[in-house]
Amino acid sequence: MFPPFSTYYHSFFSGSLKAAYEQIYYGVQKQEKSIFLKDIYYSEQVQSVLWAVYNDFPNFFYLDPSAFTIYPSKNCGVICELNYLYSEEKIKKYNEMLKNGLKNFQLKVMGDEKDDFKKILKIHDYLVKKVSYDNDADIMKTYDNPEAYNILGSLFKKKAVCWSISLAFKFLCDYFRIKALVVVGSSSKEWNEDNHAWNIVQIDNLNYHIDVTWDIKEKDNIDFCYEYFNLTDKLIKLDHSWSTYSYPICNSNIHNYYFFYKLYVKDISEISYFIEQQILKNKREIAFKYANTNIDKNDIEYEIHKTFKRLHYSYIYSINAKTYNIYIQITN
Repeated sequence: MFPPFSTYYHSFFSGSLKAAYEQIYYGVQKQEKSIFLKDIYYSEQVQSVLWAVYNDFPNFFYLDPSAFTIYPSKNCGVICELNYLYSEEKIKKYNEMLKNGLKNFQLKVMGDEKDDFKKILKIHDYLVKKVSYDNDADIMKTYDNPEAYNILGSLFKKKAVCWSISLAFKFLCDYFRIKALVVVGSSSKEWNEDNHAWNIVQIDNLNYHIDVTWDIKEKDNIDFCYEYFNLTDKLIKLDHSWSTYSYPICNSNIHNYYFFYKLYVKDISEISYFIEQQILKNKREIAFKYANTNIDKNDIEYEIHKTFKRLHYSYIYSINAKTYNIYIQITN
């Protein structure tokens, strides 16, 4: 009934709420302004269904899921009037832009890649490199700039907040037939700690958390970051929280970026050799984990500086003092 790999929140509902989800889905798809919802009587019911549909279908960028009006109906239910952010002409224009954008993404970024892990990595890396976090929209918390909250902000304006970024990630995953969902929770790193959105993806029937937003924020002055790429529940719980009963369990490290590629060293003496080997592989972006917390960050920096001075390369770098993940970008 629905496009493949799209729905997750649909499964939360039963009875009249599931029917309302389906009615709203078909109504929004046709850009209907009024939809009859049978056996639905309260605004809270409509609100929960609208958010569910919106998070399952990021291509409904033109819907404002927070703005609607309901009126009692004579037919045992309510009439729901929806609010659309753009005119029919603009919706058509943006849909055409999205269609062309997906074709270009396929051609220039994804290529003929078949492996789901590598597809997800390419989507993640693209968003981390291209999108910046919209601090103004985050602070103001208004819908004067709706693109900061829907996929248009991430994919066209290249500036957005976490909701837009997680929706854009799912939008691209949907297109490339990867199972992904938007997680609604909170993060202790958010200034208000109220709401935060990220994603869960599935690879080989194993689930992982991906927070592209925080990789954008954590990347510092470099172009890449994998702090929040394919994490377990245990790891992301260090600074994220969510209703665990509502989402799939994530308990595997197999497709964690550092584990999958074996990008780690266990001793300070291994850093120089590791960097050299990466350069021999023509890597200009080098990421690895120091898998031993018994060290001073200054000692790692000294090894990096010493190595690049000997190799005569210019570079910038970033070290996460909590995770000991190290990022080096060669600049010459």
